[in-house]
Amino acid sequence: MNNFDHLPDSALIDTRHLLLPAGPVPYSKVTLWRRVNDGSFPRPMKLDGGKMNVWRLGEVRAWLDSQSKNREVSA
Repeated sequence: MNNFDHLPDSALIDTRHLLLPAGPVPYSKVTLWRRVNDGSFPRPMKLDGGKMNVWRLGEVRAWLDSQSKNREVSA
C-alpha cells in the first residue's frame, strides 16, 4: 500500500493490502492466520456479514513496532 504511512490509525486495511508485496506485513496468508489464531497477531474485524476481514491500521502499526523492538532486544 503506497500511502500506508499517510493513513490514520483508525483506517481499516484488508488482507491484500496488509501482506507483502502491497503491505507492510511479511507473512503469507497461511502464516498470518496461524499468528492470528495463536494470538501473536491482532484479530481482524469482520465486515459484510463476516465475509471480509479488516484490521485497524493502528493495531497493525503497534504490532510492527513491537516486532522491531523485539528484534533490537534479541540482537
